[in-house]
Amino acid sequence: IFLGPFVEEFVFRSNLCPLFLNAGYSKTATILVSPLFFGLAHLHHIFTDGLNTVLFQQAFTTIFGWYSAFLFVRTGSFWAPFLAHSFCNYMGFPDLERLQSHPNRSRLWILFWIGLIGFLVLLFPLTAFFNHR
Repeated sequence: IFLGPFVEEFVFRSNLCPLFLNAGYSKTATILVSPLFFGLAHLHHIFTDGLNTVLFQQAFTTIFGWYSAFLFVRTGSFWAPFLAHSFCNYMGFPDLERLQSHPNRSRLWILFWIGLIGFLVLLFPLTAFFNHR
């Protein structure tokens, strides 16, 4: 829960993002391109988990990598993406199939959408304080 995120965020955010930025890439390009390397680092799972699982994992790690790179670029800190990554690993991917069969699924879907909208609305304001670059 902690060692993997620590190493991955150190390598893929604390080292790779500054390389992109110092090479002249824009913040947006850094956020969008650097996570592709993070996704590629998970390709070895194809030997144990199968193609469908790996394709899903590639998509998920790339999307999460965008978020982690965004946090790093916006805050300038290793700790924000590390804590987000640790929390994500602890929580795991949401079990949407189980949600479909839950007796309170309508309420849970409403809460899911409220949470997602809240996340998107607060994403920039909650990282603006740290945006000193």
